[in-house]
Amino acid sequence: MVLPTPEEAVRFDLEGASMRSRLLDGSLNGEDRDRLLLRLDRGIDLGASAILQDAQLYVDPRAALPTPAGVRNAIKGSHANMRHHRGVPDFHIDRRDTLHWIEVGSVALPTFVHPTGSSVLIVTFHGVLNRDKYVLPRFEWVNSLRNLGHSILSFGDPTMDLELGLEGGWWLGTPLVDVVPQMATIVSRAMEELGARDLVLAGSSMGGFGALQLGAYFPEATVVAFNPQTDVRKYHVRRVTRVAMGSVFGADAPPHPPRVSVLERYASTGIVPSRIRYVANIGDRHHNEEHFEPFSAGLESIQPGRIIRTTRDDGPGHVKIPAPAFISTVLEELERLNASA
Repeated sequence: MVLPTPEEAVRFDLEGASMRSRLLDGSLNGEDRDRLLLRLDRGIDLGASAILQDAQLYVDPRAALPTPAGVRNAIKGSHANMRHHRGVPDFHIDRRDTLHWIEVGSVALPTFVHPTGSSVLIVTFHGVLNRDKYVLPRFEWVNSLRNLGHSILSFGDPTMDLELGLEGGWWLGTPLVDVVPQMATIVSRAMEELGARDLVLAGSSMGGFGALQLGAYFPEATVVAFNPQTDVRKYHVRRVTRVAMGSVFGADAPPHPPRVSVLERYASTGIVPSRIRYVANIGDRHHNEEHFEPFSAGLESIQPGRIIRTTRDDGPGHVKIPAPAFISTVLEELERLNASA
């Protein structure tokens, strides 16, 4: 695996955005595809595989393009009800379960929406993934939460299009596109069109990081985060973060602080969500010491009383939160919202 230089990361990001635009116009040509394949031959992906995967259906379904296996489902035909949007301003809600592919520069942001008539919108995020086990896009917790009767919006991580073997991307985006503000616009549009009043952002581990990050744009939101990272640079599996940050910012380049740190994101927007329910596994020493403690101390210094920590004993290490515990905690927060309405 070869990480790009910072200059290459920006150049390939611009090139990828241009190619995705031509792909949608039907003007992607053989020279474009050869350029993408040359990049892959160098060992640098940065979205090349995903563009080629999508081109198989958009440009010529009969073409046998040598695309790497396992990149993700293509943006056509990946769901029974699918909508493809040329950009965030074109996003609108359908009235049934829909997979939305939303173009954001050199990548496409996968967004699944389960609409109901509820006044609550729950937004979920997935965690780090074994790419040999899961096919992208991945939408976690949707099936577990359906029976609650509320609208659900779930984000896949488009950063994972930048490298076939990338197990986590933390919604870092691309060199030139910070996707978190784009996601905030999508959620705001969804709330307006669904008539939702209350917003709950929920996720575990990397998904908890995504929920906390998006909370920087919604001062009335409730965030439910289970054993989340609060600073990508401190994640204990450094081989994953090295590839993620190197693919986005370039090899050895300093990352953009708001993208990798929740506290830096809150400082950049000047917004902290109204309530953060931080659920910690007492056996996860690393996340308690390296993520919760500095985050809690920093948050209390700028916005006291916003974080409520509860603990569980799920055994030693960083383990996945059981689905019943995830649902019951979200339900507790929904009941609190209902009681305060």
